[in-house]
Amino acid sequence: MSCDAIGDGGLEQITTGANVFSGGGKRIDAVMKTKGFVQSLLFAEIKHHETDLVKKTAYREPDVYQASNELSGAVSQLQKSTHKAIKQLQDMHSQYSNGGDYEYDILTIKPRQVLVVGNLEQFVSGNGINLEKLTSFELFRRGQQEIEILTFDELFARAEFIAQATILSNN
Repeated sequence: MSCDAIGDGGLEQITTGANVFSGGGKRIDAVMKTKGFVQSLLFAEIKHHETDLVKKTAYREPDVYQASNELSGAVSQLQKSTHKAIKQLQDMHSQYSNGGDYEYDILTIKPRQVLVVGNLEQFVSGNGINLEKLTSFELFRRGQQEIEILTFDELFARAEFIAQATILSNN
């Protein structure tokens, strides 16, 4: 999926303003649009590469680990920011330049949501991969219906693959 920033103000955007009735404003790490004939809205939240993905101790011994507070909180933050932002939009938004010229239409129905957090290396211990923790994390992230959860190492591997493919295609 190839994306662009919306406008010239950078990726980080305030999606809803603060006021006495709606509470605090929402700022999201990246608001983007997909590329294509029909462009879609995408919201991304970016956390730290060392954020824990699951809690250190089992919820139920020996093999049930719950998502870390930081991970579940980030999911909730992304869901709430996206919900508040699209409540005020129509299904399709037409974007115009500051001069009033039409630029593009963007689909705002159920925007894509991406969370970048943590690193899969945290599941490696002296005995290899802790399969119970990794399985718990995979079940959690695959259970998210509307949010794609990527780790920093996975994102880096994707970027590396795209860069190598681009170099090969240009030779």
